[in-house]
Amino acid sequence: MRILQVVTYISKDSAFGGPAQVAQNILTELNFNEHCEILALSDNKAIFDHKSFPPNKFHLFRSFSLFAKIGFAGIVNIRVFLKFYRIRRNFDIFHIHLARDLITLPLALMCALLKLPYVLQCHGMIDPSNRLSARILDKFATRFIMRKSFTILSLSEEEDKNLIEVEADIVIQRFINAAKVGPKNDRENRIVFVGRLSQDKRPEILVKAGQILLQKGHDLIFDFIGPDAGSFEECTRYIAKSQIGVSFVFHGPLTNPETIAFLSRSRILVLPSPRDRFPLAVVESLSVGTPVVISSGNGIAPLISEYNAGIVSPISGEAIADAIACILKDYFAYEIKASELFKDIFDLESNTKKLMSIYAHIMNLEKS
Repeated sequence: MRILQVVTYISKDSAFGGPAQVAQNILTELNFNEHCEILALSDNKAIFDHKSFPPNKFHLFRSFSLFAKIGFAGIVNIRVFLKFYRIRRNFDIFHIHLARDLITLPLALMCALLKLPYVLQCHGMIDPSNRLSARILDKFATRFIMRKSFTILSLSEEEDKNLIEVEADIVIQRFINAAKVGPKNDRENRIVFVGRLSQDKRPEILVKAGQILLQKGHDLIFDFIGPDAGSFEECTRYIAKSQIGVSFVFHGPLTNPETIAFLSRSRILVLPSPRDRFPLAVVESLSVGTPVVISSGNGIAPLISEYNAGIVSPISGEAIADAIACILKDYFAYEIKASELFKDIFDLESNTKKLMSIYAHIMNLEKS
């Protein structure tokens, strides 16, 4: 089989987050047995200068911001569509990581109109919206694209409901974000946050928890990995008041291998966000046996509780501090459970086999 994945944007600092990394993980695993390539926008082709991602597997084009206020949804390059049309006959199946943007939505529409076999993976990015622009887009494009797809890969029951609310006449199959087993390193007394420093991710909650733990005598470093999206100033303001800023380190965005290596050296990943559909950072933390502290609004929370691979905590500095202290008291047990959960549910190899079976079924339908 020859598969072309389409994703909006890929960069060295993982700026587009989970969808871009999921696409790269799938590509790596598929190319052991099949042929897979990626079409995307990117501002740095040098990101694929290592053996895991040979450049000939990628079709990358410089991004131009047509509507800067809407971020990734507003970037485009006409050459992407020309390239897609030229190479479309080289592939059997098209795997589109769909968002309401100017890249994946038009390319999915091209697949539908050209009657090319495609699957959609939305990563929680397609859900009911009250915005007039989204409703118009859904009426004239999104819903048609969803109906014409062979299947839509969904992360959870919650995403199922959201997808059906946008368009009821669709086929849905479960396919979760997965990762490869990560490296094992000696643990350091570090607690890490991975994600955008933004209001919806609540990094300042970890700052408050860190202050509580440090005041109680815990010898810990608190690391923050990810780009500033508005909350860096608030975090540093809290830190400045406490006069213990040396224990808080802001690294900015790192490459995915650097982030996973950091997770493998850390004791605990903390994501205090009230709502997170299915964060890849949690999966990657489990891949290196690092327990997590997350909220009940995290899509992976039920599994974390079931396996005791971390703690599902209320969102407050005091509660997060208590959860961190609880894990540290019985750390070895939590570490084992984190690795067990990853092996049972999130291992990339077994999840990719399921994806290949979906592709094979589509090809059989195409031939019949």
